[in-house]
Amino acid sequence: MSAGYIQEQTDLQNQVDELQAELDIFNTDTANVDKFVELVKRYTDFSELTPAMLHEFIDKVIVHEAEWSEGFNPETGHGLGTRSQKIEVYLKYIGCFNTPDRRTPEEIEAERTAEEKKKRKRAYGREWMRRKREKAESEKEMA
Repeated sequence: MSAGYIQEQTDLQNQVDELQAELDIFNTDTANVDKFVELVKRYTDFSELTPAMLHEFIDKVIVHEAEWSEGFNPETGHGLGTRSQKIEVYLKYIGCFNTPDRRTPEEIEAERTAEEKKKRKRAYGREWMRRKREKAESEKEMA
């Protein structure tokens, strides 16, 4: 019976420790949100974004390496396709800020279709240039 009480007491103490850790995280988050709201309230009405304001709001910015949609050509040193680059903006007190995508499904589909069209056009242009170079080289060899 005593062993059962000791085990129950140990389990309850572990549960209290876990709940206390969760409560500490919640309190820290609440304090950070309050600080951020206070900061935002200072700048609710502004006509110009100044460097001082940026320094107050932004904690850090991480710029990731650029990626090319169709890879990279090591021979020419040029990227192929479209270039995209991920940027993460960390705001003070709240961390990484991800803007929600407010585009409609129709807008997303239209952009995807336009990108595919551009991709096909670029591929056609590259193929055309390759054939043109081959033709010029063959004419050079004949001469």
